[in-house]
Amino acid sequence: MKNSDFQIEGQRLVASEFLLNKDFKFEEVKTIEIVYKPNVRYKLDSVNKRGLVNLELKIFDREEILKYPFFIRLEIEGSFRWNENINNPENYLKINAPAILLSYLRSIIIQLTVMAGHPPLNLPLINFTTE
Repeated sequence: MKNSDFQIEGQRLVASEFLLNKDFKFEEVKTIEIVYKPNVRYKLDSVNKRGLVNLELKIFDREEILKYPFFIRLEIEGSFRWNENINNPENYLKINAPAILLSYLRSIIIQLTVMAGHPPLNLPLINFTTE
């Protein structure tokens, strides 16, 4: 087994917002459809084989907070590098990097929901290959 040709150098949480709907009653709702919206931006430095990726994730709709138990907006950025074996680094920055960064956000989301007194929200995996 060998290391991947595409690596994360570091990540950091750059923004977070959590709004709790104190009046939401889980016992009155049979199922809640998880409504989430990811937004990916990236900067490519092909000369130095480096990239910076920003993933913003919104869970539920802030404007419709009364319909949901909470609203979450998280923004994380990660720096990535690759070697000469990577022919199309843009695809890695658009697809692989956000999937990697999402794994960091998932644990934050679980902590936020539990600390708010709700069941943990285990966000499903996201397919970043589709728009």
